[in-house]
Amino acid sequence: MCRKSEKPKFLTFELYEISGDTFFADVARDILLYVSRDLSDQSGGFYSAEDADSYPTTESIEKREGAFCVWTGKEIQQLLPDPVAGAMQNVTMADIFAYHYGVKGSGNVNPVQDPHGELENKNVLIVRYSLEFTATKFGLDVKKVKDILSTCRKRLYEVRKQRPRPHLDSKMLASWNGLMISGFARTGAALGEKVYVQRAARAAAFLKKHMFDSSNGQLLRSCYRGEEDAVEQV
Repeated sequence: MCRKSEKPKFLTFELYEISGDTFFADVARDILLYVSRDLSDQSGGFYSAEDADSYPTTESIEKREGAFCVWTGKEIQQLLPDPVAGAMQNVTMADIFAYHYGVKGSGNVNPVQDPHGELENKNVLIVRYSLEFTATKFGLDVKKVKDILSTCRKRLYEVRKQRPRPHLDSKMLASWNGLMISGFARTGAALGEKVYVQRAARAAAFLKKHMFDSSNGQLLRSCYRGEEDAVEQV
């Protein structure tokens, strides 16, 4: 995490512009997909955050760190059993997914980083290898591996939607919305994808309508999603 006085030297889309590596373009798209899907108010503004902890199941009485996003090795094997034609070995989609994202049967979280044991036997999905490296490992072409991983992620996403969601902080800050507007607009320009620029424009219209005081030319600091999803200042 950066200190308040610091900021990353490059944004993800800038790394794509510099390197031409589509990996960074895909990372940028994934980030904006999450924000658009999970942190967006219907009025156009962006919420602040989701909690890191949540209930593992609907029957749970205690929240656990990362419960909404982590997986056991057994879950991955059960959810992605499909055999992959054309691979050098008799492998399944689960094998390719587990290799690419570092999934282990015993979990991939170092106990030193999990002092309360909340992530024991759990896996945090982290890209461990490039698409090219994973493709070579299994004797497949890059496009096929990319398609397989995309199918796997979509399947896991549908399963994850059944889990209890983390608490949503529906506060909308003018400053953070400004950062998101910049991020969406600049990423859209860098990737040549108008949908991101349009989302930025929608958020800017939200700020003007709900957080700009035309009588003095000032922006309000924050607003909230209130009753019946109305935008309110408190």
